[in-house]
Amino acid sequence: MTRRSDRFIPLLVLPLMLPGGLALAESCADTLKVVQRLYQNKVEECNGDPASDCSGLLVRGTTRPEKSKPPLPAGAYNVWEASPKAQELGTSAASWMREDINYADPGVNHDNGYLLKPIDEVGGDEEKLHLACSSPLDFWSDWRATRGCGDSSFTADRVETSCQEARVNGTNWKQTQYDPFNENELEAAKRRNRQLCTFDMRNSDRTQAFKDFMAARRSIEGSRTAFNTQTEVRYYNPKDPRKLPILAFFYTKDSSREDALKNQADFFKATGKHIPVIRIQFPDQPRQQASFSCDSASDSGPGGPAGGGAGGAAGGWGPGGSRQCSQYIQSVTWIKRYDPGFKKDIWSASVVPTDCGRQIGEDQTDRMLAEMESKAKAQPNGASYWGDRTSTMRRQLVCHLSYVDGEYIGRNKHEFNLEPIRSWVTHEESLKHRCNVPY
Repeated sequence: MTRRSDRFIPLLVLPLMLPGGLALAESCADTLKVVQRLYQNKVEECNGDPASDCSGLLVRGTTRPEKSKPPLPAGAYNVWEASPKAQELGTSAASWMREDINYADPGVNHDNGYLLKPIDEVGGDEEKLHLACSSPLDFWSDWRATRGCGDSSFTADRVETSCQEARVNGTNWKQTQYDPFNENELEAAKRRNRQLCTFDMRNSDRTQAFKDFMAARRSIEGSRTAFNTQTEVRYYNPKDPRKLPILAFFYTKDSSREDALKNQADFFKATGKHIPVIRIQFPDQPRQQASFSCDSASDSGPGGPAGGGAGGAAGGWGPGGSRQCSQYIQSVTWIKRYDPGFKKDIWSASVVPTDCGRQIGEDQTDRMLAEMESKAKAQPNGASYWGDRTSTMRRQLVCHLSYVDGEYIGRNKHEFNLEPIRSWVTHEESLKHRCNVPY
């Protein structure tokens, strides 16, 4: 038996995004221009809509599963998916910054994450994100009712409401919500943030609500509290997390660069979309502005535009003999069949690769997997059959492409039968069982 190793080699050419139609990947330089334009656009509203629709940066800090507490295996969850608490509330937390509204970091000790596109920048199959509420300071929203915008579970002696209900606006917010508490006392500051009203963005006066939010924040700009505490907004979770409109992945420290690049690779693996990676240098003193730069490896990440598109014509041979296909998978059909290992009927994805797909090199595995997953989930009940079993489906796909035993060559088999129920094992273990791990 001849065995090939299962390594990941980032694709350096063919700036196409799969699945969902072929599209040009954004270069980091192009994305950086958008980031800087949004950051510098200090409008009060966007053609009658909230300023958040066309200006500022929506910032969400994230933690990879390997660095969560307690640590989880890589792939246990994806950073762009709503957390269990966010799923419960129906909204996710983020911060919002602009040239006239700054802070020292994304909050909650995060040093990497992603920037989300404002509504006016969203295109293609991406979902537009609408804000539920906004606050000039972190308001401990995970412990709030009403989409994370209402009453706090920390304050049994009072009921937190929207700022509109409390008759609080951008002019009197500082006097009513901020000044009564001593910012030099930690417990007083915590109590203040837990009691904050929020500007309700769910009704027709949302444009004025966001104006009041910005005015309130600017009323404390330059203070130690404003510098050390990020703004907070809640946005409605997208129906499909893979359609989250991510503008860029980011990191703030050298130590978190690897996490950002891993997030980029994971998102490409799940969606076929290349998202640039940038570094954000947050201010190191009040009234200072943030700066942004492209990471040197951003465009050479999976699916990136490095090297241009000319060398990787669809269905042709790319640099170094790497096979790049306009289509990797001819068809995917779900069938239920008896498996002698499990001794019962199990669901199997019957995958027929294209001729080009059968000839790919190791650097094309993630593209082929992304197309296979998309087509499998597009079938009736396909998403349910597939579940969260991408890792084991990848392992079985690689095994079929790698397996050679005498005259038998796995990649030449007409159809690959891949079963989500099978356990994830090492590549060597998968080969030992001829790609059909019986447990």
